[in-house]
Amino acid sequence: MAVSLPTIAETFDASTSQAAMVTMAYLGTLVSALLLFGWLGDRVGHRRVFLAGYVVFIVGSGLCAASPGIGWLIGFRIVQGAGAAMLSVTGPAIIAERVTGGRRGRAFALFTTVTALGITLGAPLGGIITGLLSWHVIFLINIPIGLAALAVAYRVLPADGPRTRQQPPFDVAGAVLSTAGLILLLIGLNQGEELGGWLSPPVVTIFTSAALLLAGFAWWERRARHPLINRAALGNRAFVFSLLAALTGYMLLAGCNFVLPFYLIYIVGLRPEQVGLVMLAYSAVYVAASPVMGHWADQVGARRVSALGMILGAGACIALMLVVGWTALLIPVAYLIWRALSYSMFIAPNNALVLESADAQTQGGASGLLKVSVNLSLVLGVVVFETLLSLPILEGLGSLKSMSATGSVSRETILFGMRIAYGFGALACVAAALFTLAAVQRRKLAALGNNSPHG
Repeated sequence: MAVSLPTIAETFDASTSQAAMVTMAYLGTLVSALLLFGWLGDRVGHRRVFLAGYVVFIVGSGLCAASPGIGWLIGFRIVQGAGAAMLSVTGPAIIAERVTGGRRGRAFALFTTVTALGITLGAPLGGIITGLLSWHVIFLINIPIGLAALAVAYRVLPADGPRTRQQPPFDVAGAVLSTAGLILLLIGLNQGEELGGWLSPPVVTIFTSAALLLAGFAWWERRARHPLINRAALGNRAFVFSLLAALTGYMLLAGCNFVLPFYLIYIVGLRPEQVGLVMLAYSAVYVAASPVMGHWADQVGARRVSALGMILGAGACIALMLVVGWTALLIPVAYLIWRALSYSMFIAPNNALVLESADAQTQGGASGLLKVSVNLSLVLGVVVFETLLSLPILEGLGSLKSMSATGSVSRETILFGMRIAYGFGALACVAAALFTLAAVQRRKLAALGNNSPHG
């Protein structure tokens, strides 16, 4: 989608900020609606919400393709994001609910592998389709694919089992506070530079408002009769620390995808069209290795494999810091392969650690919290890596955006920024490994009784 934004902006004569809102509308809806649809899946059945998610996503895609203006497109992206949230949160919950522990690691590995394959092919295919045909087609292509997937899911997925206990009313106040807080946080992180810088009054106001709303959400959840977030989760060591591992571990994944292209273009000397082919090395290795690592996690334990993956990820960052000035193409390719192996050991086992802490009636809520953590981590990874890469920029050069536009990029500047960014990446991986090791299973998320049945 990001590859097509310049063409969309040109078509509708839209500003850069309006074009960015096409992405933010989707991402904001996806993140903020996860807890709602996780709760809904626990209430009415994950299969029902999953199938409905395909319908909403297909309808949203068709509306996006037919958008007569940029405002309409932004609005229809909200519909598409809601469908994506329904699919995203119920997929892992269905796996955790239907697959037994001895096969769960392999199941999650297959799920994350397919997801990674879709993300990998999405960006280059989106650029090719937009260039050869039209940006409308990148939305239209979702319709036949979505219909085929809906038909398979309807036929293959078993019917939802009976809900064994009565679900209480939905926590509307908690949903409003968390949704508004998350949306403002994402807008601040995504638009901070465009709105005048991180310390400008508009950005400070946005972050302050987000902090107040999220603090209000935490206050409300401790006092609400039927809170949105399962209170038992706060006392579950395995669940909390596994979520913290996801929140820190995914930052390198997103941050590297932002920083590494600068290295490949300005240090290695590749053309932009060649960068995408090099970046495919990560996904190819991840897709091949993830099922193997998932099976290994089933044999020796998800916690050990997941922690080892993050230790290897930290090692990959440190190794790249030491040789970042070398121009051989083998260096970034080797790094991407190393990082792919580390994340094939981390992602699926981490998913399993989070969701095996929840009982059958709270899988949707647990999956929602996991997806919120992952998506926030991805956003934070881009923001933090971009900021750290920008730190050594000398006064007068301006932002990374202006540096790219004018070509006034110093090799030393990029190398110094790379070392700082990947130093942080190593620390983030170490933190994820420590959180994973601390995620000792003590008890399942209880069927909450007077605490709360929400996930």
